[in-house]
Amino acid sequence: MDVGVTDLKGESGSVVVRREDEGIEIVDDWNGFGQQLTASGTAYFHDVLVDEAEILPDDDRFKYSAAYYQLVQLAIITGLGRAATYDVSQAVAKRTRNYTHANAQFVKQDPQILQVVGQIRGAAYSAGAIVEKVAQSLQRAYLAAFQNNEQLEEEQNALAELESAQSQTVITDLILNASTILFDALGASATDKDLGLDRYWRNVRRQSKT
Repeated sequence: MDVGVTDLKGESGSVVVRREDEGIEIVDDWNGFGQQLTASGTAYFHDVLVDEAEILPDDDRFKYSAAYYQLVQLAIITGLGRAATYDVSQAVAKRTRNYTHANAQFVKQDPQILQVVGQIRGAAYSAGAIVEKVAQSLQRAYLAAFQNNEQLEEEQNALAELESAQSQTVITDLILNASTILFDALGASATDKDLGLDRYWRNVRRQSKT
């Protein structure tokens, strides 16, 4: 686990500890309505011994770390969008019960239904394209660290931060909307708890607050 710490001099940094290390107590008290299988929860540290090699001052961390961690969250949200696309398209393809006012013999041929499926897929695709662009900016920041050019490194780090920050709200809105309208492509039976299709909205909502 990567744990933020402050030493006796007031300097901040992080240390790496292992779940099985003596003195670590993990409380499984996560109670969020989304990401219910997450490893989130309360952790207590009681006189845990830390190897000096596992202590990392903030000044030694890679400078685009905030953008990197944000990229991870964006990739997860995008993955949720792709998974929702798959579930909806499969449900539409297999649905045999039609609507009385349908525009086609089968649901999978109804242009109004296909429009919704297309919107969901389009949102997931767009989110993926944005994530790739953010990843490219982080790659440039990473490479800049080896150019012995402090100004270039600062510029690329700033751009990476900007790319990830401005992408966060866009990707979140795209997939939140997709996870809402997916029910428009299906019937009332899609709200069955056993299907768990509501988990996409809940997970995206939770992930966007990380």
